[in-house]
Amino acid sequence: MSFLFLALLLQDAPPTPRDPYLQNVTATSVVVCWRTKEEIEGAVEFGEKPSLGRAAKGQKGRIHAVEIRDLKPGTVYHFRVGTITGRFRTAPEGDAALRFVLYGDGRSGHAIHAKIAEAIAKETPDLVLHSGDLVENGLSSGQWENFFKTASPFLRTAPFYSALGNHERNSPAYFDNFVLPGNERWYSFDYGAAHFVVLDSNSGWRSNEQQLEWLRKDLAGAGPRWRFAVFHHPMYSTSKVEGRVKDTAAMAKLWGPIFEQGKLTAALGGHNHNYQRAEKNGVTYLTSGGGGAPLYPLGPELPETKFQQAAYHYVRFTVESKRAVAEAVDLEGKVLDRFTLSR
Repeated sequence: MSFLFLALLLQDAPPTPRDPYLQNVTATSVVVCWRTKEEIEGAVEFGEKPSLGRAAKGQKGRIHAVEIRDLKPGTVYHFRVGTITGRFRTAPEGDAALRFVLYGDGRSGHAIHAKIAEAIAKETPDLVLHSGDLVENGLSSGQWENFFKTASPFLRTAPFYSALGNHERNSPAYFDNFVLPGNERWYSFDYGAAHFVVLDSNSGWRSNEQQLEWLRKDLAGAGPRWRFAVFHHPMYSTSKVEGRVKDTAAMAKLWGPIFEQGKLTAALGGHNHNYQRAEKNGVTYLTSGGGGAPLYPLGPELPETKFQQAAYHYVRFTVESKRAVAEAVDLEGKVLDRFTLSR
């Protein structure tokens, strides 16, 4: 976190409280973030039962990020910040099963985003992944407040991991709002039977050799897990909107071989505001950009295309040791597409 930017944020931002949200879960820890109107010493009560019984404290201020440590792997914990309660499950050891949700491109579509957030909360996933474009303009503090308010139903029950979209505009606010692993621009983490890599696909970074070399080494050392990559700009995705598929062929040529050599299970993107699934050389490519922004019309199917539909949606994954199933679900709870992943 940039302390200079944090100081400016404290000075200039309106004192709008923010409900707690979960970040950076491991087998033995999690970070709970929130914001208060007044300067107080941050404290989180937690425990394996709703009666709680333990507490973790942070520094005095209005912006809080309290790390809870010394937790048990694969265990459900309850917590309370002020009067607001939540829950989370620490990362299980080994190749234990997990459930996670993917969605993207909420941007300024707050009413739709709210419905998506409520549906995701009812799924009670272990994790929520976002493919980017959380807001319309990452330089606007008010839009970030809208995001956290709208997504709050699941933010206090599932650790949240996101990729940078083009609408985040590389804003310092993005990095200060989240506590993510690594350098926060690209990073990886394990959760049970799955290994996740989150990448920056924005122009200038997609061909960055530092990121690409990191990706090669990370996948090579991922171990016997299902492997998922999350980034904003999709590969093997079509649209009738001008500019939506620009540079995708070059990106596929650059990143595709790394994914294939690294035995990636699925590449999860957004950017095109619809749902698409494609397959290429053993890797599944998803476009999940139906989180609230205006839907985009689909383009002609590619040779790799397996399914596509212009619909608001999220994608839920059930990953077990030897089997993984995914379902794209619309606002009415209808399953648009169901498929089994190949390991």
